[in-house]
Amino acid sequence: MKRITILLLKISCVQLLFAQINTPSDPRFVFHKIAVAERNPVPWPYLPERDVFICKYVERVVDSREKLNLCLRWPQQPLMEVIYSALKEGKIHAYKDIGLDSAYDGWYARIIGAKKLHLTVQNSIDEFDVHDTEITSPLSAPDFKKFRVMENWIFDRNTGEQYTRIYAICPMYELTVSGQNLGDQPAFFLSYQECRKLFVNTEVFNRQNDAGRLTYDDFFEQRLFSSYITKTSNVFDLEIRNMEEFSVDGVSALIEGNAQGEALFNTEHDMWEY
Repeated sequence: MKRITILLLKISCVQLLFAQINTPSDPRFVFHKIAVAERNPVPWPYLPERDVFICKYVERVVDSREKLNLCLRWPQQPLMEVIYSALKEGKIHAYKDIGLDSAYDGWYARIIGAKKLHLTVQNSIDEFDVHDTEITSPLSAPDFKKFRVMENWIFDRNTGEQYTRIYAICPMYELTVSGQNLGDQPAFFLSYQECRKLFVNTEVFNRQNDAGRLTYDDFFEQRLFSSYITKTSNVFDLEIRNMEEFSVDGVSALIEGNAQGEALFNTEHDMWEY
């Protein structure tokens, strides 16, 4: 009798376990999606300085309005909302500059670029009984259309290959003052190594397969985005558009960025050729 009781308890536990596993986490799917939540970022191989034969610092812009980058604006998990939530929970830090040595408080990072409206409010029926007030409207995910990516292009003499290592990511927003658009401004800088721990467990839309389970870590590590180069290391530390020969015509700056990108791609081939 005792053995039968134990057997029935085991069967009940197994049924309960299967019931929990088969309960989908997302009501739109009939299966339980747990693969993304269980992932860990694949660490980069150790790279000693002696193996770095060529290194080039590059800045590029990922525009979320381009077709390949539309997944960054996926309504279920837009990249900027993922970042804001992580900042609020203290999982990542918003740094003040590209050096990543000084960070904002999480609450302050949330209101960077916030729009302020000055209103006059009437307190009573007396038209002279009024007071001035200010309403702060923080930016939302759709306000961040571009993301600046800072990276190193490295040629490893030990393995004989060239690869890219992202250093930091900077969300960009359009600054408007008195109706005048002053262009894209950096909100804050994010350490990519900190973000990888967040990105690897955050699913991004996969247009080919809903079961594909792509993550933001896959998106950046596998270079699934479309972008254009805005800066490479130079003696004046200037963006291409701010150089004298490209400051007048924005198209020529884009062409120069593409040319520098082609030169980076050809570096590995030239090494093998000669």
